[in-house]
Amino acid sequence: SQGLEPVLTLVVVPELLAAARWADALAALAQDHPLLEVRVHAAAQADALAMVRDGRADLALVFERFGMDPGESFQEVGEETMVAVVAPAHPMLGGEGPAALRDADLMAARQIVVAGRDGQVDRRMAIGHRQWRTDNPVAALSLVIAGLGWAMLPVGFVRAALNSGQLLEIPASNFTNALRLFVDVVWPSERPLGPAARRFIGLLDAHRNRAAGAVVPQPARMSRRRS
Repeated sequence: SQGLEPVLTLVVVPELLAAARWADALAALAQDHPLLEVRVHAAAQADALAMVRDGRADLALVFERFGMDPGESFQEVGEETMVAVVAPAHPMLGGEGPAALRDADLMAARQIVVAGRDGQVDRRMAIGHRQWRTDNPVAALSLVIAGLGWAMLPVGFVRAALNSGQLLEIPASNFTNALRLFVDVVWPSERPLGPAARRFIGLLDAHRNRAAGAVVPQPARMSRRRS
């Protein structure tokens, strides 16, 4: 197609790699533009946003951010639920089966945190006073299963470990053990999007509206920002 960018580079936070919507959108995009070359990278959130800012990627699929960055445009395309999980034999459970814990118990126990290589962490999820950090959620999952700490991870990402009994959702007494985060596709405000990137964003938005039961896709909301 005239004006079509030759390559579309997408970076996805690893916690979202298992979500089908972005792969389904790419499948539809490939049907529309069979000669388009697509490159998909995985990077922790801070690293993914840096790749978009410096031009190494066209689009980043990330969790919602705090505040407003005038250098970013975005489209909300979905949501994920984060849950606090721990191995059944972890000492914080007391060895007598799951018992309701308080936020102070979590803050006192070692937390496994997924963070960018620059050390940036999401303070909504990184609450432990003692933290081990990794930029890879698979490594975080392995550390939690090994009993080395607890973590906040997407429920879809840990579902198999929960179903097999390798992990438990942490029983909570004074807080809700779930954090719903919206998922955004982000790009630099000053860099015009090519036709393939615009089409990909539209496909993601349409998938979200179908999942929500909408009949007609809603117009893009590029300027709204949650704080």
